[in-house]
Amino acid sequence: MTPGPDPARAELLALLGVVAPFRRTVVARTREKAGLPQLSEAQVEVLRAVDRSGTATPREIAELLAMAPSTVSNLLRPLLAAELLQQLPVPGDQRSKSLSVTALARDQLARFDAAAAEVLSEASAALSAADRAVLGEAAGALERLLAEVRDR
Repeated sequence: MTPGPDPARAELLALLGVVAPFRRTVVARTREKAGLPQLSEAQVEVLRAVDRSGTATPREIAELLAMAPSTVSNLLRPLLAAELLQQLPVPGDQRSKSLSVTALARDQLARFDAAAAEVLSEASAALSAADRAVLGEAAGALERLLAEVRDR
């Protein structure tokens, strides 16, 4: 006899189907609200990773974000051209460059975060108190789940 479908597995797969469209929609509404340039989600991820690290080489960014080095290279070019990242020499290695975010990038990330908080606050006001509480708890659970997936 074959076991029936695992409800926990179905819930996790359903979560995958919601997370990506949720993120894309929030990003689009936030950009619109703040009047920010059309950076891709991946470019924003790169900026945030570099900002958290202080400085990072392209290889380190690829490792941090689990991306192919060629993908990171393609993402970096427009960020450098838009002066959202700056190149710095790597001590002891004349061929390598480290990257850091510029003041312009920090400003845009701060504007994005403020607008995202507004977008989410306005939208969550329409939810029940119970739904808002579940969302608060879900953030921690998702972070722990992400850590487990990364560690495997």
